[in-house]
Amino acid sequence: MHKWSFEPALGYFFEKIGERHETAWLLPLRNKGFFQIPPPPEYDEGKKVTTFPQWSASRYLVQVASLEPRLVMDILLHIPVTENVLVHEDCVEAACQMPAAIARELIPQVSEWMSNSFQRFLPDKVGALIEHLALAGEGDAALALVDAFLAQYPNLHGMPERWTYNETLKNVLPKLFPVLGLRVVAHLCEVLAMDLALSEGNGESRYPFDDLSWHRIEAYGQYGLELAGKSGRLELLASLLRLAAEQTVQHQYAKVHEVVALLEQHHPRDAQRDRSKQAEK
Repeated sequence: MHKWSFEPALGYFFEKIGERHETAWLLPLRNKGFFQIPPPPEYDEGKKVTTFPQWSASRYLVQVASLEPRLVMDILLHIPVTENVLVHEDCVEAACQMPAAIARELIPQVSEWMSNSFQRFLPDKVGALIEHLALAGEGDAALALVDAFLAQYPNLHGMPERWTYNETLKNVLPKLFPVLGLRVVAHLCEVLAMDLALSEGNGESRYPFDDLSWHRIEAYGQYGLELAGKSGRLELLASLLRLAAEQTVQHQYAKVHEVVALLEQHHPRDAQRDRSKQAEK
């Protein structure tokens, strides 16, 4: 299908049917390919600035997602690949209006979008989706999006981006505890242990928490996440782990001895000892 020459009129049309929440147009518009032409980013060579045009079709999908969630999700899953972050934001916002069992289908695409250079408000939208999934009992799906945040963290260039990620993770992580409980702590332990193993394999210096009692993780004190924004993924993981361990016990999702045992199980010294035993065999 060719690019429309009547886009202003088309935008007005989508705006009006969206305001009236008219779902009868979804199938005819989909069948005619109106959801197959997301506008690409536009680069101004003179100003050296990239802009992202809003797509009236995706805004319409946000407005009717709660009324026809299954059909809207099918449309979202077949939107062609685009680098327009506004389209990504609309897709995530639409998923937040759907039952969590349907919304979770968008996770592979959302994880891909999190790796794009231009993020804008996407982290905030994904944070809202994590909370939506967690509150509906879709803990594994929510945890998968937390992993997408963590995977992108090393690629962030500036303090504002890191601060946004830190704040989002700090706010959504507690929403996972009622659904997953101790599994949140276990998952963060495993991710941190893998990162530590990779850093050692690359000849990097030992992680600063190795010489501390693993179940306390106090290197960054009360303001761990805020200070982690000035450091890397390892520091962020350790601060999140501390937050998860403290709140899991505080809100009685697990016993103190269960959390301590889990953390001690993943202590770097224990991992090193296990590797040494394997080498001896």
